[in-house]
Amino acid sequence: WDEDAAVRHYSLLIEPLFSLPLKLPVTAWSGHIPFLFALFKCMRPRTFVDLGVHYGASLIAAATASRAYSIANRLVGVDTWAGDDHAGMYEGEAIYQDLKSFTDRHFRNVELMRCYFDEAVNRFDDASLDIVHIDGLHTYDAVKHDFDTWLPKVAPDGVILFHDTTVRERGFGVFEFWRELEAKYRTIEFTHSHGLGVLFLDP
Repeated sequence: WDEDAAVRHYSLLIEPLFSLPLKLPVTAWSGHIPFLFALFKCMRPRTFVDLGVHYGASLIAAATASRAYSIANRLVGVDTWAGDDHAGMYEGEAIYQDLKSFTDRHFRNVELMRCYFDEAVNRFDDASLDIVHIDGLHTYDAVKHDFDTWLPKVAPDGVILFHDTTVRERGFGVFEFWRELEAKYRTIEFTHSHGLGVLFLDP
């Protein structure tokens, strides 16, 4: 029994699971927030890009984790705040302004880009992103396009997250594309909260 090793493992992997974001908007993503805290504590990412922000649950959790673990980084949320066929079409101005006001008040390292993913991708250097979270339109073609488009921007030891890997209705195709990725990359998958796929570029 190595007590020092046990303490280190507890601090690194268990303690983050009991952390909470500064604010928790309504979200289907809430079950994955404990893992995000642990991932941030382990990786200490310099850059995080959230593709599909809506109310900002995953972005706020990432910002809270960065502050909790004194990680100096850049966190970017990309969204049109106009909705899509899966999120529903909505008037997003109030949602965007509320989120921007909150992040501006509490986090200096958070930036919101109000545009399409394809418009934002060229604002990042190749191999510059440590974590990318893909949570936009969930058709097979859309999620494959997002992956293919953003992959060159991810660092060789980066991580790509995919939400909704277990949803098999309303035209969702993340699960289908995820099965293809599992055959090519080292991955783990959480099946709760609509599923979260975690893809490690470094085997």
